[in-house]
Amino acid sequence: MANDEERARAAIARIDVLWLSLGRMQDGLRVAEEVEAAIADAGLRTEVSSHRAGLVLGSEVPRAAVRVLEPLLTGAQGRSLVWMGVVGAFGLGRLGRLREGLDVADRAHEAGVALTEPDDWYPWFNLHARCEVLVQAGRFADAERLAREQHQRGLDEGSSEARAWFLWNLSRTVRDRGNVRPAARDAREAVTLLHRLGLLGVQHTLLSLLAQEQALAGDAAAAGHTDRDIAAELQLSVRTVGNRLQRVYHKLGVSRRTDLARLLR
Repeated sequence: MANDEERARAAIARIDVLWLSLGRMQDGLRVAEEVEAAIADAGLRTEVSSHRAGLVLGSEVPRAAVRVLEPLLTGAQGRSLVWMGVVGAFGLGRLGRLREGLDVADRAHEAGVALTEPDDWYPWFNLHARCEVLVQAGRFADAERLAREQHQRGLDEGSSEARAWFLWNLSRTVRDRGNVRPAARDAREAVTLLHRLGLLGVQHTLLSLLAQEQALAGDAAAAGHTDRDIAAELQLSVRTVGNRLQRVYHKLGVSRRTDLARLLR
């Protein structure tokens, strides 16, 4: 039993590093599958399986992730349920099973709060998952309210992780309401925090928001707006706008505003 416990905890820690910090999904899946086969204890095997489902979900295969989790969710409790709730809420939400996703997120959050030895960020990470499902359900005001409350709590408690994840929620929530500029501002701050925390494997969603902001700068430049005008509109420095436009020029193979305007006309 002791060997199983040690093996499971070491594997979960390694999986999280491979996934969240390095973005190496396939290596994480290999570790999970090897350890699942070697562990005799059913509860510990279930916990490792839930992390494997997270890797599957991170590889953008929600249906497969839910298929791994559904047989495990009914009897799950404690630490296993806390992590399963994160993955289950995201996966079910992306499949359109919104009520189930919200229920799983709530059940897992309650389990996390009840742990005598809390799993650091996992209890509130279920609220992050709940925000995502609320967005998918079109309940943008509810998602934004929850994200702002938890982001403020992160500020109050000095938690950079909480701030980063709920800024992610805010950026996605306001973007999906059509407000790309404030979404990009939240995304920039979240990317900075995630980078400082070493969570490089989870930045791709936020970086796509910054690409949208870059496109906005290109459109404005093509329409004849000055760098100073664009900086004021996007709430960036003039220097940052210049750097954004240089990237746009490079991608499109042009060197001047006039060429950009002609290309996008």
